[in-house]
Amino acid sequence: GVKPARGAEALEALAKELERFVAEGPTDEELDSGKAQMRGSLLLGEESVSNHMYHLALDELAYGKYIPLATHLDEVAGVTREQVMELARRFFTPEGWTVAAVGPTSAENFVRDGARALGAA
Repeated sequence: GVKPARGAEALEALAKELERFVAEGPTDEELDSGKAQMRGSLLLGEESVSNHMYHLALDELAYGKYIPLATHLDEVAGVTREQVMELARRFFTPEGWTVAAVGPTSAENFVRDGARALGAA
């Protein structure tokens, strides 16, 4: 969490990092780390019966058929820096942002000020 008085500062820092990411894309280390995280999540998810059932249902809804775990793992391994950058350009721009906060109503102005500064209000 962030103290309300530092909300605008936090939003500005986030905006700068997203701007950098859109312009430069992930480093090799970030891309490898993200792939490892996804791979681990997929593999661990198969250890639980409820997670396995969830993945089966998601495959059915998204693809209309069962997709073997090995196929998902191959797809994750094949993700390129360019694909990540394309998605970043699509989703990490201020025009698509929504700012939401949970906290005391006394902090409302801090959040609005920060959102306005980013063009997200």
